[in-house]
Amino acid sequence: MANVIITTYDGKVYTNPEDIKVERNENTEMFYRFLEQFRDERIQKQEDTA
Repeated sequence: MANVIITTYDGKVYTNPEDIKVERNENTEMFYRFLEQFRDERIQKQEDTA
């Protein structure tokens, strides 16, 4: 499994995308789609290995 490290503009570092709380609007929609796709792929991989 790949490690994901996200650094925000204010210098905060997140290793778990679920910990990030960003208001959802038209400016952040692509970011949310990325997180949702990552989450779905991660769940699918966990189901495949179970």
